[in-house]
Amino acid sequence: MESFKVVNHTIKGVAMSGIKLKEEPPRNFMSGVKEVGYIYKDGSYREWQWHSLATIDEESYLLFDRLEIYHFNAIADTLRPKALPLLRNLAKALQTLPPSFINLNCGLIETWRIYFLGDDSVLILPQSLSLLFLQITPPEIRAHYFDYYLKPNLEAPFTLCHQFTQFLYFAITGSLPYGDEKVRLDKWRHLPIALVAKNLKEEEAAWIDSTLSLKGAEQRQIASSAYSGEENLAWWLDKSSDFTWPVELEEGEGIATFREEQDKRVARRLFWKKRGPLIVTLVIGGLIVISFVSSIISKQLAPPSTANLSPVEIIESFIEGQDNLDVTQMGAALARGTKNPFERESSTLFVTTKVREAYERYNPLINAREWVAEGRPPVEESSLLWGNLEYSIEETSPLTYRLTTLFLAPKGGEEALLIEEIERVIDFTFREKKNYYLIDKIEIIEETPLKSYRLD
Repeated sequence: MESFKVVNHTIKGVAMSGIKLKEEPPRNFMSGVKEVGYIYKDGSYREWQWHSLATIDEESYLLFDRLEIYHFNAIADTLRPKALPLLRNLAKALQTLPPSFINLNCGLIETWRIYFLGDDSVLILPQSLSLLFLQITPPEIRAHYFDYYLKPNLEAPFTLCHQFTQFLYFAITGSLPYGDEKVRLDKWRHLPIALVAKNLKEEEAAWIDSTLSLKGAEQRQIASSAYSGEENLAWWLDKSSDFTWPVELEEGEGIATFREEQDKRVARRLFWKKRGPLIVTLVIGGLIVISFVSSIISKQLAPPSTANLSPVEIIESFIEGQDNLDVTQMGAALARGTKNPFERESSTLFVTTKVREAYERYNPLINAREWVAEGRPPVEESSLLWGNLEYSIEETSPLTYRLTTLFLAPKGGEEALLIEEIERVIDFTFREKKNYYLIDKIEIIEETPLKSYRLD
């Protein structure tokens, strides 16, 4: 790929290096102060400055002082023997450099910003150059540097860890896991690394394949929204610390079978996509889902919403999220790796209500406290009564608070409108991070069903 290729030039006796651009940049780009980049190595970094934009032999270049420099894609080619240490150095650079400089895009870093130098240091270009490249790069080329790293249903705090696992996959195989259109059409089922990596340990191959396929709840267990994507790279650095490198490739027997089955699934998918009314429905639904996911990512990239709250207020926010089936609000203050024991029940009921709302044209969920405040009026037969009816919070020890709550939930079974009252005693243990609190542990001390009754 010719775009962003590095070429050396000598201009008026001065040795320069240049990044080749696909199109001529706009004339006004040279106006104003040039934003600096940074070169990072072994825990320290220094500023880097580009020189100028120039046209040489009818080709456009971004020029700077001569360097032994390699574009990011070299990790799958020239730099492959040392790709893993280079990627680990890159991860540490992102953790060290100012967050305002990194300025991730949808939780990702565009790979046209990343270059490796001959001494194994990493150069990261400034955001202003990235925006220039975005403006002048055709979509089919841009996809290799950004778009193909975007996978649906990635949790914002985990997105960078996922991208670095894609980097590792790329360095091993020479291909991006989602670069093939068939993979994207096949519900993002990538070619398992276990089928091509000859000398990887079984658990190492399983780690790459499982990381690329983690569900949202599993991602939230690894990466907390209370931390930035760069901070959450600590997990990826830990997992890759003893990883086998270099990796030898072989054409395993299972590759042909995998490709054959994938071709069949894609063919079926393309066949059904040709059905006119159905595809219109799917497209509209897809746009709604993408809008909804984008909204969630936007919110999660912002600082934790609980940053200015006390522990009691954080627990109250947790309760509010639980009552509204808002898993994101419930997890806003969770420290990395902290499990929310009520996530599954809340997310399951959320899906149920949204499906019924779509088909029945009304929201069946009724907030328990609001229902009681209104005098326990009669409810429709298909309604779902849910939430913390009454609760109290007390501090039992430093940074530990006990929530005692009377909880109402629809009980499974064939009987309609069967409600179960449950008394729950739950301990929330906090820890202080900088100037705010994070939930370090949620422990159910007691959970006692009190009674079940019909509402008719």
